[in-house]
Amino acid sequence: MADAGPPLLLYQETVSYFSFCVRMGLAEKNLKYKKCPVNFFNLENLEPWYMRLNPFGLVPTLQHGETVVCDSDKILRYLDEAFPETTCLCPDESTDEGHMCGYYRRLNDKIDIRMITLIAPMFPRTTQVTPRNPRFSETNAKHMKAKRDHAATLCERYANIFPDLAEVYLEKKNSELKELPGEEEVQMVLRVCEDVLTKFQEELARKSENTQDVKEQWLCGKRFTSADIYWAATLHRLEELGYDKRFWADGQRPHIESYYEHMRSRVCFKKSEPSTCISWIGEMKQKLPWELAIGATVVAVCVFYTFIKSRRNVECFPSKCVEEKIWVWKE
Repeated sequence: MADAGPPLLLYQETVSYFSFCVRMGLAEKNLKYKKCPVNFFNLENLEPWYMRLNPFGLVPTLQHGETVVCDSDKILRYLDEAFPETTCLCPDESTDEGHMCGYYRRLNDKIDIRMITLIAPMFPRTTQVTPRNPRFSETNAKHMKAKRDHAATLCERYANIFPDLAEVYLEKKNSELKELPGEEEVQMVLRVCEDVLTKFQEELARKSENTQDVKEQWLCGKRFTSADIYWAATLHRLEELGYDKRFWADGQRPHIESYYEHMRSRVCFKKSEPSTCISWIGEMKQKLPWELAIGATVVAVCVFYTFIKSRRNVECFPSKCVEEKIWVWKE
């Protein structure tokens, strides 16, 4: 396992799309790191100690000694630079491989992950999907809407208490107060997503025709890159939200279905995929009588707790990070 100097700390949220991308990158590079959970449901991302690490109040954030890197793309590029002996995930854009990687990344970026996630539980009649993961259920969406209002109030309060963070808190407050999408915007988001997936299907079909052994090929050739990471995370998120049945399952877009199945067998995906424990509980509750569902839930929670305890070798104390001198990495 690659290791160099100070430990890697990854501040992340388990179900976060961008945290998933970075976890895959770290796993692909076989780098040892410590997960430091940041609970968005409890608004821990707005706590002063974290806002000093990441002034956007978002995840993921990587800390490597005195170096702090925010934003998943910058983190993957930093890892390429800091650990050159590991697999390069972001090839030089002047090369053919780098050009292809950039193309697939830009295509993927056209899908608004935040919005496509938000509208699934809030506009079920329009989206015609049912999220598999209870974290994205309609009930949870209403809860998060209430949290948004509280978050704006909390930002204003912290801006008065911590003058050195006043500017970042007020910017965060404005972002939290953005209006929710209307029906017209929802329709546009769905159209764009479908158009992008149609284009992606066409690209995969073209690659399939020009490649003898498809299973040995990734988006940019034989090497696995950040383009594969972001597309894997996108397809995984769409599947969790139930969009797979709308967009590619049951032969609607067979090349996407095949690519995603191939991706799911990748070791870095298996190691990094958000826990399916919560999703499994949700499915059990729908299929079993409530008495059995409660029993199954208790057993699942106990197993999950034991698993987490077995993996937690060291504790990560946020307060320590505030005291350390940090340097924000820039390309």
